[in-house]
Amino acid sequence: MTIRTDNISIQALMAQAQSKLTGSSVAQTSTGSDSTTADKVKKLAPSLAKAQERIAAQYQTASTTLSALGQFKSSLVDLDAAGQALGAVSATASTQAVQAAVEKFIASYNATVAKGAGSSDTGVSRTLRELRSGINATTSTDQPSLSRLGITQNADGTLVLDAKALAKTLSSNMTAAVAALSRVGKSVDTSASHALDADSRLSSAISTLGTRTAALKKQEAAVVDTATRLGSAYGTSANWNQMVIDTYLKS
Repeated sequence: MTIRTDNISIQALMAQAQSKLTGSSVAQTSTGSDSTTADKVKKLAPSLAKAQERIAAQYQTASTTLSALGQFKSSLVDLDAAGQALGAVSATASTQAVQAAVEKFIASYNATVAKGAGSSDTGVSRTLRELRSGINATTSTDQPSLSRLGITQNADGTLVLDAKALAKTLSSNMTAAVAALSRVGKSVDTSASHALDADSRLSSAISTLGTRTAALKKQEAAVVDTATRLGSAYGTSANWNQMVIDTYLKS
């Protein structure tokens, strides 16, 4: 192929190449807005891709754990309220009102157990142990047992309510039954409140993870920024000769 030199100045050639290069950069930026962060880093600075992938993986793990702990904490808030309500039941309340309080309490308790299932966080494990202990050590000799109140506990820690058994015990000895249920509610309320305290292990774990996810997010942003600047500084010079030739041959 013959390279033409007629009527083309060096200055004009460089200007055309710069124009082509600028257009190419704009196109890449526009495309990058629709691609993933990983794709953007790989395109701009492949040498930083592994670092970005490691940070992204750590962020994903931390944020997933943080989300799970947040959901567990939210369920504890509901359980705390349900425990307070059950702890405040009165022997003068209607059977229907007592049953409604028990049903809400059990639903909240089971939701908390489900949210904490499988968690490796020590705060969650400790809270679940305390909740279970509270359930199993709340009745006295002059009060009906949990089974007589229609409440049994599964192996996974969730509670099951036999509404007929509860209604029977309430009708036969409302005062003693309500006293036993009140003790259950207060005990669980105490455990839930401790777990929700600002200085609890659960709160500490959530705070630590929140700080870590924020730091990882900043690190990832720094990698992307560095990749962008490297792409601008070195990507241009690396492709400069080819861009000049391409522009020259197309002119």
